[in-house]
Amino acid sequence: MNIQEIADITGGEFSSQGNKSTVIDSLCFDSRLATHEPGELFIALKGKHHNGHEFVEQLAKKGGKNFLIEEPVDFRGSLNVIQVDSSLNALHKLARFKRKEFSGTVIGITGSNGKTIVKEWLTILLSGTKKVLSSPKSYNSQLGVPLSVWPLNSSYEIGIFEAGISRPAEMDFLERILSPEIGIFTNIGSAHDENFQSTEQKIREKLVLFKHCKCLIYDADDSQLTSLIEQEFKGEKLAWSRFSNASILAIRKEKGIELKWKGELFDLETSLLDDASFQNITHCIVAALHLGCDISTIQDGLLKIKPIKMRLELKKGIQGNYIIDDTYNNDLAGLTKTLNFMDQQRSKEKKTVILSDFIQSKVSSQDFEKLNELLVSKGIRKFIAVGPQLESNQQAFTIDSHFFPSTESLIQSDVLEACENELILIKGARQFALERVSLILAEKAHKTQLEVNLDALKHNLNFYRSLLKPDTRVMAVIKAFAYGSGSTEVARLLEYNKVDYLAVAYADEGISLRKEGIQSPIMVMNPAEDDAYGIIKYNLEPEIYSVGQLIHFHSVFQSLGRTLPVHLIINTGMNRLGFNSDQI
Repeated sequence: MNIQEIADITGGEFSSQGNKSTVIDSLCFDSRLATHEPGELFIALKGKHHNGHEFVEQLAKKGGKNFLIEEPVDFRGSLNVIQVDSSLNALHKLARFKRKEFSGTVIGITGSNGKTIVKEWLTILLSGTKKVLSSPKSYNSQLGVPLSVWPLNSSYEIGIFEAGISRPAEMDFLERILSPEIGIFTNIGSAHDENFQSTEQKIREKLVLFKHCKCLIYDADDSQLTSLIEQEFKGEKLAWSRFSNASILAIRKEKGIELKWKGELFDLETSLLDDASFQNITHCIVAALHLGCDISTIQDGLLKIKPIKMRLELKKGIQGNYIIDDTYNNDLAGLTKTLNFMDQQRSKEKKTVILSDFIQSKVSSQDFEKLNELLVSKGIRKFIAVGPQLESNQQAFTIDSHFFPSTESLIQSDVLEACENELILIKGARQFALERVSLILAEKAHKTQLEVNLDALKHNLNFYRSLLKPDTRVMAVIKAFAYGSGSTEVARLLEYNKVDYLAVAYADEGISLRKEGIQSPIMVMNPAEDDAYGIIKYNLEPEIYSVGQLIHFHSVFQSLGRTLPVHLIINTGMNRLGFNSDQI
């Protein structure tokens, strides 16, 4: 799709000082993730706390050529610019156009829990015989859904997309984009209860996704969900039950599932038999059977499925390495996001990527050339490729590259032993079992571990921001080395998400963050007088609580020709630390 076509579809005002026939092959909405490739379109979005238009000028200076905006920006250079009333609405229009042009089958998934897991597992079951596009990670929002649909084209037979809402009236926008033929309602739980009047209202809002579906898959053992589906949904109901509440029967056995489907009994082997996994996997099996998959193909897929880790894992490795473990899935759409996460980790200059073939994606020789360009743009120094697909296209790669037909051949080589003081990303399709490589490279840990979910931390930060006025700044306190939760990793995430200030308890904590490359303003809550020179050297800002302390720090800063960036503690009644009102 070229830039002129995008202007026509979105109804925007198109001005061009560049190439009007430029083909757009990627969308970017975050200036930090921009590649500045000729075919990239930057979409400037306005939010409560962020405005993408603030970064347009610097992106143009760095080589960006194509922009979709909703407020005037001072442009210079040979650029293509589309101005619309709403950038988000324009993105929705693009996605609706892509969906309308698609002649294959679209599966829409919603529910309170399990959306991403069902999407990933169903993709594995279907990919044995069909070309499948599925949304990356948990892209299920008003922004995530259209971005997921953007790659949809005639090379795919099936599109699997999840849709999530947190408030009433949101699902209608997502339904207009996806218009799924097949629906899966995973379950209903307590998520976002605070924004709905009742569980019934929440179910009805989610059911909007399926208003044009031909069939709907759901768990008939949830009586409230079943009752509302029977009232609201007019298409074919593929309800399954653990008992006798539906024509499809799913019984949990010691080593798998016994499924009754259209009068036939099937025994399927799987180790995923906890309550949540059993529900998720049954949704997937029913969907695969409905789409005509034979039972042997489904069984092969089930044996490839393992519990999915819903986030990247950052691990300490041997020989001074750090490992980013993303071994559960590999597709072209998700690779850029993973490399962006790698970009956030500035602990090592030497960056290595270990990548398997793209089993679930249809790729061409041009895709491998683009992959090489992506790796180069992200500063990857070494590329280790696993699989015949990559091996047969090794001529496309210009960086230091090593190619292996299988995971076993990589493990038997000496390439892994040569990795030292590197940041290593491991990303692979499930069937390559690259977790074995991760085990070899990762430092052996105690069985008792503390897991820190950076996605949850980001979610919490955005939640608090949503409660603040747009001009209210945020300071994140990570004192005591973040209480052992990884102050450097936490600080990197907070800095990447544009927290205004960081705060630490003592100067040595701030110095440690500076040595790890953290550049955000850092306030020291308990500075000692002999910390003054270290505070100046590492550009920290002391919190001052007494006249004597103020005089000392001021004199040291003044002696070096520096202005003291002071934060004052005011005593408001605890009478512990701080200036009294008569001292102000």
